[in-house]
Amino acid sequence: MAEQVRLQDSKKKFQAAFKHAVSQKEEAEKQYNDDKEVGITNDNFIVWSALNAPAYSAARNEYSAARASYEQALQQADNKGFKDWQEKVKQAARDNAGPNGPDYDTLVGPDE
Repeated sequence: MAEQVRLQDSKKKFQAAFKHAVSQKEEAEKQYNDDKEVGITNDNFIVWSALNAPAYSAARNEYSAARASYEQALQQADNKGFKDWQEKVKQAARDNAGPNGPDYDTLVGPDE
């Protein structure tokens, strides 16, 4: 029972962190595209965002911590659900592959 409560709590926090990270990423991407369009930067988004989008970087760190907590709680409470989650993450990475292969930094949120 305690595992389920912990899982639900971590899922709720993860969902909030995911939504915030997505919102911050959208704002950062808009600024990045504007900077790129006017020739201010030639960096890729990852490099640019580390230097120019502190709110996105902070949201990304919050997302990573919440995701790790959720994954740990999910693995302890529902091993099959955890395996399904791992497959969802792998599929999202493959779906968002870049020139160097799957993007395991893709933001993936929990199922609602």
